Amino acid sequence: MKRFFSVRYLVLLIAGLAIAYYFHINRKRFADGNAQLKTELADLNSEWMELRKQEGELTYAKQELVEINKKLKSLSGEAAQIRQSVSVEQLAIESLKQRKKALFLEYREQVRRQAKGAHFDEMTTPQGKHYKNVEIIEVRPDGISFRHGAHGSAGARGLALHELPSEWVKRFMFTREELEWARSWTSADGTKTAYGKFKSYDEDTGIVTIDDGAGKLLFDIDQLSVANRKWLEKQALKGKAEAVAIFEELDKQVIGSKIKKGVLSKLEGDHFFDFTMSNAPDYYVVYYSASW
Repeated sequence: MKRFFSVRYLVLLIAGLAIAYYFHINRKRFADGNAQLKTELADLNSEWMELRKQEGELTYAKQELVEINKKLKSLSGEAAQIRQSVSVEQLAIESLKQRKKALFLEYREQVRRQAKGAHFDEMTTPQGKHYKNVEIIEVRPDGISFRHGAHGSAGARGLALHELPSEWVKRFMFTREELEWARSWTSADGTKTAYGKFKSYDEDTGIVTIDDGAGKLLFDIDQLSVANRKWLEKQALKGKAEAVAIFEELDKQVIGSKIKKGVLSKLEGDHFFDFTMSNAPDYYVVYYSASW
């Protein structure tokens, strides 16, 4: 009987220890799992807080974008008003330029008309000719007519622009355009001189084209004086630099890139001349004609 109780007691003791060990292991496992869950919960909470922060930033960014769009619409209206104002100002400036030019031409014409009958004691041309007792008969776009000599025996003659003293050029307000028509072109041996406006110089052929008012004059560059050749070389260098800049702009344009050189002509008076654009236009007017 004693032995039975001792075995029974031993079994119960082992069973109690097993149960206690089981609860101990599970409690540790539950504690570790709880700690892990707390860590994951903390991470999730951090992620949630970050998402809320990003959501707030996104909402603020959307509000800022709405405000920016409102400002852009407002600025677009202001920009349109500014463009319109600039256009009006440009028209006003252009009108003032035209008015200024008209007033200049009117004043110049008046000065030239009033010069008729004016007397000068003497006049010396750039070519060294000397005239005394000069009386103006007429001031023309291409020069002047005058009498000179003793009263009663004065001879009448005319001077082209290239023969006028510089002070007379200023006095009668001859423009650069008018003076271009008076440019002298002298032969290499100095025996012949023509006057006219420079039109073009072809480096490939060496041909210089001059307009003397009656038509085109063609010269071989080797036939011209050293002074004329040096002037042409400067013009060629200047023209190349300008052409490079202009062609770079024209290359950016669909139409401009097709008509840079060699396809345009310009009508001056009764004559057509080869024409190269001197600037890159902002706009083109295209005209189509068709027959059926």
